[in-house]
Amino acid sequence: MIDQAELRDRTLGALATARERLAEFRQADPADASRTVTAFDRLAAGIEEPRGWVDLFEAVHPDEAMRGECEDLRRQLSRFGVELSLDRGAFEVLAAVDPAALADDLERRLLERSLRDYRRSGVDRDEATRERIGALREELVRIGQQFSRNIVEGTAEYVVAGGHAALAGLPEDFLAAHPERPDGSVVLNTDPADYVPVMSFADGDDLRREFFLRAMQRAVPSNADVLKALLTKRRELSSLLGYADWADFATEDMMTGDGASVAQFLDRLEPLIRRAADRDVEALLELARETEPERQAITEWSRVYWIEKLRQRRSGFDAREARPYFGYAAVRDGLLSLSSQLYGVEIVARPQEPAWHESVEVYDIERDGRTVARFYFDMFPRPGKFKHAAMFNMHPGGPDGLLPRGAVVCNLPQPSADDPALLMHDQVTTLFHEFGHLMHFLLGGDQPHYGFAGGERVEWDFVEVPSQLFEEWAWDAEVLQRFARHHRTDEPIPAAMVERMSVAARTCRALQAMVQVYYSRLSLAYYTADPATLDPVRVAIELKQRLLPIPHTEGNYFHLSFGHLEGYSAAYYTYLWSLVIAKDLFGLFEGNLLDGARMREYAAKLLEPGSSRDAADMVCDFLGRPYEFEPFERWLTAS
Repeated sequence: MIDQAELRDRTLGALATARERLAEFRQADPADASRTVTAFDRLAAGIEEPRGWVDLFEAVHPDEAMRGECEDLRRQLSRFGVELSLDRGAFEVLAAVDPAALADDLERRLLERSLRDYRRSGVDRDEATRERIGALREELVRIGQQFSRNIVEGTAEYVVAGGHAALAGLPEDFLAAHPERPDGSVVLNTDPADYVPVMSFADGDDLRREFFLRAMQRAVPSNADVLKALLTKRRELSSLLGYADWADFATEDMMTGDGASVAQFLDRLEPLIRRAADRDVEALLELARETEPERQAITEWSRVYWIEKLRQRRSGFDAREARPYFGYAAVRDGLLSLSSQLYGVEIVARPQEPAWHESVEVYDIERDGRTVARFYFDMFPRPGKFKHAAMFNMHPGGPDGLLPRGAVVCNLPQPSADDPALLMHDQVTTLFHEFGHLMHFLLGGDQPHYGFAGGERVEWDFVEVPSQLFEEWAWDAEVLQRFARHHRTDEPIPAAMVERMSVAARTCRALQAMVQVYYSRLSLAYYTADPATLDPVRVAIELKQRLLPIPHTEGNYFHLSFGHLEGYSAAYYTYLWSLVIAKDLFGLFEGNLLDGARMREYAAKLLEPGSSRDAADMVCDFLGRPYEFEPFERWLTAS
């Protein structure tokens, strides 16, 4: 496995080579159109290999020194990106290319996108402005790193003095994995592996409240000033680039095109969801009052708990009931076997290949007898590791024959000799979600130009479509019965249980969707407001009061650990936007999810093209028409 010194040498060497190529490119003859565009496409290609390791290791490497090294290397990689994007000489060579002289539409698209990105970077501004733009972009890398680091390092222990008795409602295997200490107490932490089960199943309301607040304060006060700086610097940068605010800049190259269109999309959703969400909360409150007659509201720390109870009441399904069928290894193997069948590939474990931690697994994807991609599974929590679930795009592939590489990172329970690590179904769908991202990225790697390689270089508000679509396979009885078998009896999960699980999932769907609207509005509001006068806490509370029929909890500073404010910035709406498209696409699969021919057509038309076509055009090609809103509306309002 690559070590710290080797990674630094590779990165600095790749940067030196890229700078040499940049100097050569400034002397290129734009009259030789195809050669010039191809040279620009290859200019920084060598950086992709070390960059993938740097981005991944900064988030997941077990060695703190390596993570610190990668923070520094990422800043250096970003510095070159700034240099390239503001290089007037390179821009002028590229701008002098005659599109009509290029060999094909792909080359013309590459030129068009490259010039668009140059202009978005501010290359046409005066020298003083370009210098300030460059300084801001480098500073924003450091600020973003600090924001994310504070969230990871803010993980806190929570001691349950009352021990297992105070954790009534939690599954037996959870209690077994959290033994009482000699003094009778139990130690939890605020990572998802503990947080999700406690908030879902713990009967103690006071316990959930304290644990909720501990989790919502994990980046307090450390991220208060960091968030202010992030918003302020991005606002200044967008202003220098000629945009009204960061939201307009961030969404210009997405399907929406500007912040106003995002707001219009959310305006369309709100009235559709609001009435049903209010009914959801009324039903939750009615159920809670059966045992707590004096309860006045469903609180933030009780929302998930009472949703679980209402699901049990309406469907006869208890989320704990399905867990014995979802041992981690069985789910992993079933996911890989299913994907091999659907995509027409072979997924081969490579246990002899080195990785950065002993628990990380390595796999190759083979097609027609040749290896076409490699991926890693880093599934279990450890100190210093990224706390949520994500797919990391390590190398996009491209014209030089280098394999696309990606990594799926989760924080799932870790199996042991006497514990199969039973998953909640929500965790199963998360794994399917991230694998949908992975296949999009890896299958999009076989491109004639680096600029289009890797599926996730499409418009950013399309990027969640393949992941949300693939979640649907985790809800199908025929699919689940291939691998979801009771860890003691080996019986497949009953179809009737899967049906009850699906009914349960429809419970409070509108309320959950309104929470997503709230997150989307919050990110948009932070990036359209003037940071000089913005009060993030007040805005968060006011939006919550307007959108959610659940009161704000004093001491809840969720926004300071809302990691998407750094990565997705103003574009959290992407999840809802992509879901609209995914629900329409699913109509062509529904009823026969094991149809490999249909999946391979989908892959050929929407995944494998990478970003060589606009997302809306690829969707239209697959559906035979533009995508529609109505399938999402039907899904949302189903009861």
